[in-house]
Amino acid sequence: EMQLNGNEINLGVTLHLLSDRFDRGDIVMQAGFDAMLVNGDRLLIENHCARAGVELFIEAAANFDQGWNLLSQAD
Repeated sequence: EMQLNGNEINLGVTLHLLSDRFDRGDIVMQAGFDAMLVNGDRLLIENHCARAGVELFIEAAANFDQGWNLLSQAD
């Protein structure tokens, strides 16, 4: 939502572990895309992000037993 409101061109979806601070948990997986690929249309962007999020979740769940290569967001 913050990316959409900021008129960002490069957008992404991040799957991360929960933490006590907003959007600060360690990153499990990420996927990015250019908003212009969907002509900057907000509804298409939201749909693309939703599908990408589902795909990330499925991939992360499939790899859970092997362990994740987490990216720390520690300050």
